[in-house]
Amino acid sequence: MPKYVLDTNVYIDAFRSPEKAEELKKFLTKHLPLTYLSALVTMELRTGARTKEQAETLEDEVFGPFEKRRRIFVPSAKAFKEAGRVLAALAREHLFDLRAPNNSLIRDSLLAASCREQGLMLVTNDRDYQAIKRHLKAFRFLRPWP
Repeated sequence: MPKYVLDTNVYIDAFRSPEKAEELKKFLTKHLPLTYLSALVTMELRTGARTKEQAETLEDEVFGPFEKRRRIFVPSAKAFKEAGRVLAALAREHLFDLRAPNNSLIRDSLLAASCREQGLMLVTNDRDYQAIKRHLKAFRFLRPWP
């Protein structure tokens, strides 16, 4: 049975839409024992929490359950190296420009490399992973919901 990681955009969709929140709740009800949280996703989510209430909600409802179960993982040095290799390949294809002011491909490549390394399937709405997968064999992702 696959183990899962939810991308930042899946959580954000759930925060913004009651319908998406219900879908996430159904997924977690069924798959929570097989779901992990990336430290990269915690960083991205925490960056978006601008108020004390938002930060507390993240701590209590998102981070806390994963922390208690020790299911948060961080990218290894090897994952950083693989992400750099993927970004170089995407730059050769003119799909990545390091000089772009807010290039999410950096974080996406690192998340993909670390998910592959951990043997985890990424659940995401982000189409960047199609390009990343061409250069990162055995990386697995799917659109919500399995």
